[in-house]
Amino acid sequence: MSEATSLAFLHDPGAWADPAGAAALIVPGLQPETARRLLHSPRLAARASELLAARLGHGNSEALDPIDGALATAPADVLEAIAFSAGAVWHARRVRAVVLGADVAALCHRCGEAAREAALRHAGLAPDDAAALGGPLDELEADIAHDGRRCVTAWIDTLPAWAAARVRLKWRSPPLPPLPDAGKPPAVRIVRTLARETCAAETCAAPGRPDA
Repeated sequence: MSEATSLAFLHDPGAWADPAGAAALIVPGLQPETARRLLHSPRLAARASELLAARLGHGNSEALDPIDGALATAPADVLEAIAFSAGAVWHARRVRAVVLGADVAALCHRCGEAAREAALRHAGLAPDDAAALGGPLDELEADIAHDGRRCVTAWIDTLPAWAAARVRLKWRSPPLPPLPDAGKPPAVRIVRTLARETCAAETCAAPGRPDA
């Protein structure tokens, strides 16, 4: 995590915050579109971002594990991709059971080749009780998306409160039932393993402030 990325994560959340989540933190009842305009306003953006940072709390980014820090500061689309790959790893036994050529092609079309490859590469991280084998591909795709988000949520819960709040503001996941306690450690291992690979490939770089 570069110094500039760390500073933006801590002190300039307006540069990367999702307006729908930021709105209520700026002013209760504020509409997301109004929040978006505030965060992109040359005159008001700095003040709005300062207010967001105060609401989110402060901490020491250097105290974060390097992999946690790199993923926490990554763009939302990187978190989303890791969530989907995490879901594929979580259901790796079901993914590996898809062996017919036509079914493999359909699975890659639905879920992406990268997610399937992650499942095959890290099948040893999958929990034993993830789900029974078999079932239609659309059901597997839905389970991958659902449980991948729960894996990332379990990882977020391991972060300090100030960092977790920032990640939740950037990566907006619908409310989902949490994983059982026994499932959380393997979920976090899956997410950190994928993050280590992703950030080693230098695709975790945080974007700059978007234009208005």
